[in-house]
Amino acid sequence: MEKNKVEMTGQVSRIRSISTKKGTSMVKFFINVDQYRFLCVAFAGVADAIQAAGEGAEIGVSGTAAINSWQPEPGQWRNDFQLSCWSVEIAGTVVSYTKESKGQQNNRTAIPSYCGGPF
Repeated sequence: MEKNKVEMTGQVSRIRSISTKKGTSMVKFFINVDQYRFLCVAFAGVADAIQAAGEGAEIGVSGTAAINSWQPEPGQWRNDFQLSCWSVEIAGTVVSYTKESKGQQNNRTAIPSYCGGPF
C-alpha cells in the first residue's frame, strides 16, 4: 500500500499548458470536486489526455499529493496543495505516466513539484 496516494473524480477547469526544459508536455489544471477545487499537474501522455478532454470534462485522477510553500515577498509565505497526476481516467479510458529509467519502465518516477503558487 502506498502511503501518499490520492484518488478523486471531478470536473476539469482552467487548463494551462507548459513545456518542461526537456520538452515534455505538462499541464496545470484544477479538478473541481463538489464545492472544492484542487490544483493538479500532469505530464506527457496524461497531460495530452487532459488537454484532449478539455475544460468541463468529468475525469478520475490518481497521484501523489504535496504541499508547496513559496515566499512572494520577504516575510510573506504562501502554501498550496497540489496533486501530481500519474494516471487519469476519461470516458472509461485510463492513461498512465511512465518514464524510461536506465533502460527500464518505471511507473513511479519522482519529479520535482512545481513551486510558484496557483496560476
